[in-house]
Amino acid sequence: TIAGFFLFIVAISLGPVSLVSALGRVQLLFVFLAATVLSKFGILRERLEKKVLIRKIVYTAVIIIGAVLVI
Repeated sequence: TIAGFFLFIVAISLGPVSLVSALGRVQLLFVFLAATVLSKFGILRERLEKKVLIRKIVYTAVIIIGAVLVI
């Protein structure tokens, strides 16, 4: 969205690009958590089988570890 892009530009102007970019990747963790919670309540239709959840957790962890290594 336009607001998100604008705030991203403001964040880059206030801090190091690598830090801003890495923190932007952490949003995937929040999306994962929100999708899981909303699926538990039946609002979304995400698959919540054990195998799928483990795969999503591993993928999210790899992304976050990569973001931390950039910082």
